Amino acid sequence: MTPHERRARRAALDAAISVLKQSSTLFSSNLNLFSDRRKARKKMKGTVLYGPGDIRFEHRDDPKIVEPTDAILRLAATCVCGSDLWPCRGLQPIDGPHADGT
Repeated sequence: MTPHERRARRAALDAAISVLKQSSTLFSSNLNLFSDRRKARKKMKGTVLYGPGDIRFEHRDDPKIVEPTDAILRLAATCVCGSDLWPCRGLQPIDGPHADGT
């Protein structure tokens, strides 16, 4: 590639970057409005054990930070320990509905 071709290519890239920065500012502000609307509608769901074999996937209250050592994590996937399934199988009694992970 010749120096002239390199300069022309760099000028074209700079122009493209400038256009992207301008459009991304507009896009990101619109995207933020969209995500704010989704956050307002989206509610957390979790499993609730009502009795042996009766597990329901329900809307749950949003977690709140109470103590300074508390943290809220957003998880894409989780798993369940085998001992957490004992009440589901009827091997361990439960007192009313129980939310897993609490």
